[in-house]
Amino acid sequence: MQELLSKIHEAVMANPMVIGRKLATIEEAETLIWDGLQDLGILQSEPTTHTLFTNIKHGDLRRALTEERELALGSFRAVFPDASEHQATDTQTGYQDLAKAIKESISNRPVGQWSDTELLKAYSIEAPNSVWSTLADISKGQPVIVFNDDGSVAIPLSLVLMRTARKGMKNNSFFVCGGKSYRVYKVGDFPDEVALTCPITGEVLVNEYSNSISVSWEGVTLECLQFIRVIRDESGEPIGKFAARQLATTAKSGGMDELRTDFPQEAVKFDELATLGQLPPLKVSLNSLAQGRLVSQRQSDPLGKATRY
Repeated sequence: MQELLSKIHEAVMANPMVIGRKLATIEEAETLIWDGLQDLGILQSEPTTHTLFTNIKHGDLRRALTEERELALGSFRAVFPDASEHQATDTQTGYQDLAKAIKESISNRPVGQWSDTELLKAYSIEAPNSVWSTLADISKGQPVIVFNDDGSVAIPLSLVLMRTARKGMKNNSFFVCGGKSYRVYKVGDFPDEVALTCPITGEVLVNEYSNSISVSWEGVTLECLQFIRVIRDESGEPIGKFAARQLATTAKSGGMDELRTDFPQEAVKFDELATLGQLPPLKVSLNSLAQGRLVSQRQSDPLGKATRY
């Protein structure tokens, strides 16, 4: 639930907020919403309390914000949609509905109308060219992107730098916050590191997860990933989500032994490639991917341009 703060911020940014029959600013709306959530035990400054959101009844949330604080019902429903008007049996549904509504709100609007937060959340080596070009226009060539240790964008820090760029101020390549120094990157530049790609789709894995097929490869060895890539190449047919999940499960539970047993023909091919030193390379340099992709032109096959290791 660490993302509850940003989810609420994005919903407020994407919809008019009316309080007491007057159009409110983003800051006023967020302050009111978090004030109401605080009454329900969810503290903005304490992320550990955000997990309580899944246990909040829709009626209690609506009462705290619309009846006690005069948030307009339309604005309330835009931030906290609940079509059924009653508490769902699944305690995760409230948060899932919120995230789903925000995702739909973002996808239905042109990228040029997205907020800075929305753009930063969408930014990655795999992001559409429209996201890259919009961020490039906003940043005006200034470094504005800070990355977390896991490779994701550090949104709060990057937002600060984007705002200074909007004002025409110059950003440095390093940013100090809370006594810690962070490297700041221009749009299209990434940390100088090597990333794994999905053996099925070729997309760059984020936290060992393939987003397009919803498969986690966590715990799967590089050798198993290469074997699965050989299976894909030798099959001659697309491998769907279900089959990909089955392969991941097999690799996690039985490793190479079970994969070889289940795919003896591919095992022979794998050994031949290993002997020749021609096993499929699944590691790529993020910067080589970025250099092979112009801001004005989306590369359709990142593996085709990357430096292999």
